[in-house]
Amino acid sequence: MRYFIDFEAAQPSNDIISVGCVDENGRSFYTLVQPGKNVCISEFITELTGITSEQISEAPNADQAFRELFEWIDKTQTVKFICYGDCDKVFVKRTMSYVTDFIAQCMLSLIFARIEDYSFDVMRHFKINERISLNTAMEYYMGAAVPKIHNALIDALHLMYIYSRVEKDDPPKICPFPEKQRKPKAKVKKPAPQKSKEKVFVMNGEEKKGFRSYAAASDWLISEAKSYNKNKDGNKNRVASKIAAAAAKNKSYFGYAWSTE
Repeated sequence: MRYFIDFEAAQPSNDIISVGCVDENGRSFYTLVQPGKNVCISEFITELTGITSEQISEAPNADQAFRELFEWIDKTQTVKFICYGDCDKVFVKRTMSYVTDFIAQCMLSLIFARIEDYSFDVMRHFKINERISLNTAMEYYMGAAVPKIHNALIDALHLMYIYSRVEKDDPPKICPFPEKQRKPKAKVKKPAPQKSKEKVFVMNGEEKKGFRSYAAASDWLISEAKSYNKNKDGNKNRVASKIAAAAAKNKSYFGYAWSTE
C-alpha cells in the first residue's frame, strides 16, 4: 500500500507540527502535532502554513498523533511512504528523538525506513538535472497557476496526483523546464606541460651552456673547475649562490662568464 505523506515543521528545530497522509485508495489522515518542549511557532511559520501557536497548544502531542496514524494505516499490507523533497525524513528523525510512546516510535521508525523521495522520479520524467517544487509540477499538469498553500494534507493530495500522472504519462518530448537542464561543462583542454626554461648560462670557451637551476650549474662548475678547492671555496650551495650573484650582474666567477640570458 502506498501512502503519500507530507509534514510541516517548526523552524529551526524541525519538530513536526502537522501530518497529512493519503493512501492510494483516497483515504486521508490529517492532524496538527504539538512540537517538543520549548519549541515556539514563529511568525514566519504561521504566515507560511496558517498554523498558529494557539492551534498547536490544543493539538495532540507527537506520541498521540503518531499513535493515531499507526491505528489509521492498513497493517495487513506492506507499506511504502512517498514524500516530495529531502526535508521530510529530517523532520521524522528529529521527532523520533523525543517521542516516548512505543507505538508512536514504531510508526515513526516505519516511516523513516520506508519513505522515498519522489522528486527524483519527477526529475527523470522531465529529463531535468535540478528539482522543481511540488507546486511547479502541479501547475504544469493543471495548466494554470496553483495557489501556494503550505498544508500537509493538500501537499499529500497534490503528490498523489503528480505520482499518478508521472507513472501513467509518457515523458514530454520537449522539456517544459529548460532552465532546470544544466548543460554539461565543456571540457577544458589542459595545456601541455612546458619544459622548464634554462635559468642560468655560462660561456665555456666559445660554447654557451645553459642550466635549469643554479644547483645544476654548481655541479657542473665543481666538476669542471680544476682549481676548485672544497675546503677553501665552500660547499655546493655556496657555489650556487655565487653563480646566481655573478649571473645577475653578468660577471665572471671561477674564470667563467655567467648570465641569465
